Amino acid sequence: HGQFARPFLALTVLSLPLMFTPKAVPVSLVMAGLFFAMFAGAGFIILSIAYATTVFARSQSGLIAGVGAGSWSAAVAVVMPIFGRLFDRGHYDSSFQLAAIFPVAGYICWRLLTLSRLKHQSA
Repeated sequence: HGQFARPFLALTVLSLPLMFTPKAVPVSLVMAGLFFAMFAGAGFIILSIAYATTVFARSQSGLIAGVGAGSWSAAVAVVMPIFGRLFDRGHYDSSFQLAAIFPVAGYICWRLLTLSRLKHQSA
């Protein structure tokens, strides 16, 4: 599963510029930043599905799709009220910084879980 570490790390790094979006002055630069973040986000989804297909059997593809869609929806349901409050209060810098930190936290958690799983498999 090491073949996924570098692409996930690259996507994590590519999602960090999102935190500077509120500082962008021309609207075209803001739109370009959001456009770039959208494609980095899509990369996480595609790479996560590719990784899951290496962990689970093909016969469990419905499970993979269901867990992926359900977990994404649950995460959105949990964080949207937080982002809503930040935007309502005009804390744009904080909201974009938080959004840029989520991929970093996700990558770290994924690496810790995969390293733990590899240790248990080799023991």
